[in-house]
Amino acid sequence: MERFLEKLAKHLFEKYPDQLDELCIVLPNRRSSLFLKQYLAKQIDNSIWSPQIYSVEDFITDLSELKIIDPIALQFDFYEVYKKSGLPDIQSFDDFSKWSISLLGDFDEIDQYLVNTSTLFSNLADIKEIESWSLSEDQLTEMQQKYIGFWNSIGTLYTALNKDLEKRNFCYKGKAYRNVAKNILPLMEKKAWKKIVFAGFNALSIAEEKIIEVLLKEEKAEILWDTDSYYLDNKKQEAGSFLRKHRRQFGVNNFNWQENLLSTDSKNIEVIGVARSIGQAKYAGQILSTISPDLVTDTAIVLADEQLLLPVLQSLPDEVSDINITMGYPMINTPIYGLIEAIFNLHVNTKQQDDQPVKFYYKDVLSVINHPYFASYLLTGQNKLAEEINKSNKAFITIDLKSEVFSGFSPNQLKIIVAILVPWDDSPTKAITGLLILIDQLKKGFIGQNEGNKNLNLEYLFAFAKAFKRVKTLIGTYDSIGSVKSLSIIFRQLVKQQTLPFYGEPLKGLQIMGMLETRTLDFENVILLSANEDVLPKSKSQSSVIPFDLRKSFGLPTFSEKDAIFAYHYYRLIQRAKNVYILYNTESDFMGSGEPSRFIKQMVHELPKVNPNINIKETLLNIPPKPYKSTEITVKKTDAINLDLDRILEKGLSASSLNTYLSCPLNFYYKYIVGLKEPEAVEETIEAKSMGTFVHDALNELYKPLIGKVITETALQDIKQKANNTLEKYFLEEFTKQELFFGKNFLVLKVAIRFLHNFIDLEINTLKKKSNNQTRIISLEDEFKTSIPTSIDGVSKTINLKGRIDRIDDFNGTTRVIDFKTGNTSRTELRAKTMNDVFTNSSKAKCVQLLFYALLYKASEANHRELSGQIVSLGKISSGHMDVQIAKEKIISDDLLEEFTTSIKSVVAEMYNKDISFQHAPESKYCQFCGL
Repeated sequence: MERFLEKLAKHLFEKYPDQLDELCIVLPNRRSSLFLKQYLAKQIDNSIWSPQIYSVEDFITDLSELKIIDPIALQFDFYEVYKKSGLPDIQSFDDFSKWSISLLGDFDEIDQYLVNTSTLFSNLADIKEIESWSLSEDQLTEMQQKYIGFWNSIGTLYTALNKDLEKRNFCYKGKAYRNVAKNILPLMEKKAWKKIVFAGFNALSIAEEKIIEVLLKEEKAEILWDTDSYYLDNKKQEAGSFLRKHRRQFGVNNFNWQENLLSTDSKNIEVIGVARSIGQAKYAGQILSTISPDLVTDTAIVLADEQLLLPVLQSLPDEVSDINITMGYPMINTPIYGLIEAIFNLHVNTKQQDDQPVKFYYKDVLSVINHPYFASYLLTGQNKLAEEINKSNKAFITIDLKSEVFSGFSPNQLKIIVAILVPWDDSPTKAITGLLILIDQLKKGFIGQNEGNKNLNLEYLFAFAKAFKRVKTLIGTYDSIGSVKSLSIIFRQLVKQQTLPFYGEPLKGLQIMGMLETRTLDFENVILLSANEDVLPKSKSQSSVIPFDLRKSFGLPTFSEKDAIFAYHYYRLIQRAKNVYILYNTESDFMGSGEPSRFIKQMVHELPKVNPNINIKETLLNIPPKPYKSTEITVKKTDAINLDLDRILEKGLSASSLNTYLSCPLNFYYKYIVGLKEPEAVEETIEAKSMGTFVHDALNELYKPLIGKVITETALQDIKQKANNTLEKYFLEEFTKQELFFGKNFLVLKVAIRFLHNFIDLEINTLKKKSNNQTRIISLEDEFKTSIPTSIDGVSKTINLKGRIDRIDDFNGTTRVIDFKTGNTSRTELRAKTMNDVFTNSSKAKCVQLLFYALLYKASEANHRELSGQIVSLGKISSGHMDVQIAKEKIISDDLLEEFTTSIKSVVAEMYNKDISFQHAPESKYCQFCGL
């Protein structure tokens, strides 16, 4: 296989043997120049002066008489021009930056394609005016007039920006292209080049076309193409659309090196569908392990999705020692960016009222202190702070350095807290200072670690330190960065444009590169990853203010042209390769549709028809799942555990603890013997549990004056009048007015008020239903206790029971033990055929609870009347008082309670039985809701 750059090197020596030092070679990218020098070196036996080799952008920059301005500085300069434009309602820099990036991108493209700007901007303004047009004769609103005025001013802004830049000897990249295309011959006279050789190009901008066309006409240039007849001569192949255009434009005589490899060469192509991106990375490593070590240098891994870089690096086989990464790693994908982004969010989302201290949103604080870098290298006692935040149960919190929670931190840790967790007072300068302190402290932490990725972490820090110092310079130069939010916007834009370089031996070992880096490079073995639709080619979204039709009519590239560019890269990549592995993700997720690229389908369908020497194999990789082995957790009972059970029984068994054991003995062990609990969390919005507590507390306070009295309608109407204020009082003990009377919390409050009103109305309607209906409250929220003597393995035990009963009343001679539920309860949950059904069916937990409460009350009041247990579902008040029914009996008899007591003894005996371990009840669904 003769590679394109190898062929180019031979051509240069054959055609210009004595003029190499007077040549200028222009290639699509910088990487190509390094490989070209290698091939040039192989052609000579002694030292010579190398020709000057440029990427096309470097070539334009070298010819341009104006300096190319930094993109971030360009945005600030544009904002200064915008402020002086005389437009009404000048926006803040934050709002300006939302549209200015797209507009500057359009300016750049307009100049690269030599568009007549006055005509384009006039048409654009007309389109926007038509969008505001209406069939009615109404005058345009003030807002519509301002909107049209803005679009009419785009041309003025473009001209003013370029004049401002030229005064200071600057321009942006697109303007440099336009200037060079306009003045190519005068600019060339200043250079000593005898000939310029353009090689390996495909899609050219109009400016590049004009430059090449003029130089070819003046015989000052030569152009060499890297193409194949398969896609060049077939008009249906989009990969050759630009090359066909250039062949017509520059003439057949200037169209050299058309090859016919795709239709004649022997190739093995394997198309492999793999589940998810990580699966592709792992399988690429397996493919590499099958390639001979001698051929790894002639192998490239090409990432259509460059975010796969780190997974691929972690999946390489150990025998691959020499690696060269052509592309940089985006700074925005590094862990340190995640931490800095969280810190910016922390300070941007602050809240301050009147003269109150600045408050942070609790989730933002937790995101910062729980970040792996922060927790491992900066604030190792962050758990203490996190626990304090969760205990406070406040959505917005203040950081008080005098708080006891900070007492145990070292001076360096307090330095970080002051730099990051103390308000920046919306000062960009304070923000930069704090973030530089963060980087300095992280550096100390990284230097002290022994992990293999220490150098990589230090590279991250170095890159971000440079970025912050660059932003610090911008702050000193421009006054537009007046807030932390503006700073965060500029920082994100700066980081998105930068990548971290990877250092390695460029000409040795395995090559890992992005799709664009493959231009002019050839490899015998190619492994292409993420060959999915919307990745290869990329999706059709385009960040531009110029509509599609207008772009098309003025010759600006659209997604169609960009698709053609990717098609060329795809076919050129496999043009000279012998073994090609194309991997795509089969899963539909946020990373893509799971659909292979249409380039794959086109290749599979068409290429074998013209090339009998090509072997295409399609494989859908099925990774068989590992056999699932159920790891059942069992805890054998010991004397120590039985002593813990003694402690629990002495303290008192509650209805909830009994139900926990019946539902899941293992959860009972974790919760009551080991003492594990769900971690506390801030209730940003009112949870159902809290609402239930507030409603219970309000009912208790409202009805407390009626204990021992017969309830009257007058008393109930009085309670109803007080209900709203009473309930709000309990809510406001946990939530501020701003938190309570807004959004979801306000809706929860309204629901709770409705619950109270509905219950009071139920009581009123019950009195009205029959004139002789009479209710007397006996107790509210009182705690009851009793003891049950028993014997376990011949040892006497006392089972203490305890419980707090919501309400006990007397209704027409029947004592009712009542439990209020804010959630829905169905009658079927309160009906059981036998006592065995009560204790073995987890859906009968409410039966256990009511019988448990009835037992407690009976023990305290020997002379009670007929006894019933009821649940009032406040969320389903139409069901009224729902009785527990065992064997269809609503009245809880002494015999039934005796049977219930016997069952409790049996359960407790089982708890102590060492032959029965604590384990999950297999028929229970409790684990779906278990918090442990």
